[in-house]
Amino acid sequence: MTAENKEDARQCYEKAIDTLENGQPQVALRILSRSLQLDPGYTEALQLAADILQFVGREDEADLFREALRSPEEAQPFFDLGYHFSDVGLYDLAEAFFSKSLEFAPDDAFIHYEMGFCLSRLSRYAQAVEHLNASLRSEGSPETALLLSHCHLLMARPDQARRSLEEGRSLDFEGEHSLFADEMEARLHRFADEPRPFRPGLREWHYIQYGGILLDLYENLSLAGGRYTALWTDYVQVARTLTRACALLSKWNLSLDRVLYHGPESAPLGIALASLLEVPSAPYWEASGLDGSRLVVAANSQDLEDIREDLYPHQHDTALFAFALNWGRPQPVVPEMIGLMALICEMPWGERLTTQEPDNATGEHPLETLPPDSRPADRIAEDILSACRRMELDPGLEETVSFYDLRRPHVLLGNASRYPRRNVFSPDSPVPGMELT
Repeated sequence: MTAENKEDARQCYEKAIDTLENGQPQVALRILSRSLQLDPGYTEALQLAADILQFVGREDEADLFREALRSPEEAQPFFDLGYHFSDVGLYDLAEAFFSKSLEFAPDDAFIHYEMGFCLSRLSRYAQAVEHLNASLRSEGSPETALLLSHCHLLMARPDQARRSLEEGRSLDFEGEHSLFADEMEARLHRFADEPRPFRPGLREWHYIQYGGILLDLYENLSLAGGRYTALWTDYVQVARTLTRACALLSKWNLSLDRVLYHGPESAPLGIALASLLEVPSAPYWEASGLDGSRLVVAANSQDLEDIREDLYPHQHDTALFAFALNWGRPQPVVPEMIGLMALICEMPWGERLTTQEPDNATGEHPLETLPPDSRPADRIAEDILSACRRMELDPGLEETVSFYDLRRPHVLLGNASRYPRRNVFSPDSPVPGMELT
């Protein structure tokens, strides 16, 4: 802990107090979390966090902070705080508390494992490897070996990944361990079959990690490696993405009997895609029990949360497409084919933000929320199809089809016998840009 860190932590703490006095307890908590990242043992900040959390009704979290105040020289209270914040996805804060816990228990295998897990979620794989190795030296476990294999692979170290995977297999495996080991085997095969020299881009890594198809990349690769941050789509972009999806399905002769759509904004997508494929469409819940092959369509991967248990088994008669996948948080399932990755993706027919005329006094452009398109889904789908008919030559179409044609034996789409289970999406990635989350 440097003197500069302590001073920055104090300044954040004082800013949190000012924010709380202005009646903004939730904002104060966010500022306070930065103070605790810098100095996780800062007594006044721990006390203020406990007080604010109790005030806003988060009593269980407040108790975690009170326990750290009662036992400031013990590992367990800080480990419990780290575990909690890791569990809710606040990995920067979790890292700080795990680091504090390790000050009191530097050889604890479980703390090192959780620290390694947390760092892997932050895509800091070299540091994660150090902690996972420390965990294995203290106590071997299949979880640690498998996570170590994962980190080595995402650092493009296939030999080390293979050794860690085999070490994991030598330990006592349970059902989930076997599933993850099988997934790692598939990833290693895909990595080994990549053309050399290896081009470590977003499309390549999404294919290696998940066997997934990514149809569209954001043209500014320097921002987030081809991912979108906040995206308000238009009909041209929707049309281009659906056209690319149809081109792949056609090239690979993957015939479908129907398209099923699921989610509040998915109906226009599903109806338009069904029309392009010349098959009928229906809501998922109305037709999921019918015989025949089907493509399940969602506007966003988050829309699949309530049917994920249906989708984990990768069956021959069901393919999965989501227009957008939120790359900033775990997702219930990875569709075989996605249009793009975006932290926020609003469809042209959904609720949207627009700018108004500039304010005469300030010159700023106020934001206005536009309500969703109230027309029936089939009318909106006609606008998508009209954009498809008007679309000019897509220069990325041939490149996209060629990319996946070369890798077809290892993609999930159409390969249910080889890959009988879909993956859960994890937001960690070796492609730069994760700090934007």
